[in-house]
Amino acid sequence: MIRNIRRLIILHLALGIASVIAYAARPGAFAPPSHARGWNIALAALLKVLLAWLPYFISGYYSCEVLASRDSKASLAFIYIATGITLIGLALNLNLFRASIPPAPLLVFGGVTVAFLVSARVCAAIWRRDISGWDSRL
Repeated sequence: MIRNIRRLIILHLALGIASVIAYAARPGAFAPPSHARGWNIALAALLKVLLAWLPYFISGYYSCEVLASRDSKASLAFIYIATGITLIGLALNLNLFRASIPPAPLLVFGGVTVAFLVSARVCAAIWRRDISGWDSRL
């Protein structure tokens, strides 16, 4: 149980850092508005960084609650799925798919959050602790 929580926390920290770095590399992400002065620029930058971390805070809390008592296969499957979701989110934020109008960061982070929550629930439903070992007869 502790091993699952430790894995999930490390995962969310690493993916959150990657998300913040990719969001900072997005063209115009931290360009201050022309009318903003002083603390408003710092506050806007802080809110943008929190926006990049928000999916990982929400998913970290939820997945630690749902996957901590499950089989370790559930947390490993979630790690692989979450890494793939993050890579797709990073590609969308950096517009690597060459869309003529790049998606809004709020839309990308919202989609990443929903995908994390759904994948955590699916992994928890597939690998339950009370039926672990059912595949050993195959």
